[in-house]
Amino acid sequence: MSSVLKDLADGARALQRIKQDLSDVQFQEEILNLRQLLVDAQSEIMERNQEIDNLKSKVKDLQTTKDFAEGLHSHNGFKFESKDGEPFGLPFCPACETNHGKFFRLVPPGEKTGNTYKDRGKKVCPNCKHVYGYPVPTFPELEDRG
Repeated sequence: MSSVLKDLADGARALQRIKQDLSDVQFQEEILNLRQLLVDAQSEIMERNQEIDNLKSKVKDLQTTKDFAEGLHSHNGFKFESKDGEPFGLPFCPACETNHGKFFRLVPPGEKTGNTYKDRGKKVCPNCKHVYGYPVPTFPELEDRG
């Protein structure tokens, strides 16, 4: 972008220096060239502004995820929402957190996943479909506290 702005400034200076020596046609041609440089500079500025907006959005999303993760309670390798300083409800999928930085709550088999595992204690991630075959800790008793 700096080269476009430099070209624009150089063109403006050249225009001032040679205005007296140019014919009207050459003068108009130089003005058209400068206008094109200005349009190019505006286009590049708009692209940079879009990039800035995209980066701001990503930063906001990352901050929201970070804030959420900091409020979670860890227990036996799983993360739970916290209520009154205690783990609450069903855990989040450790694989999705590690691999994608996202939090998906595990669910019983067959619920929202299409899996039909009948074993008690197993939980499934609705996102990655990973089955946690060992008994997964849950804290439903905290749900009744209101």
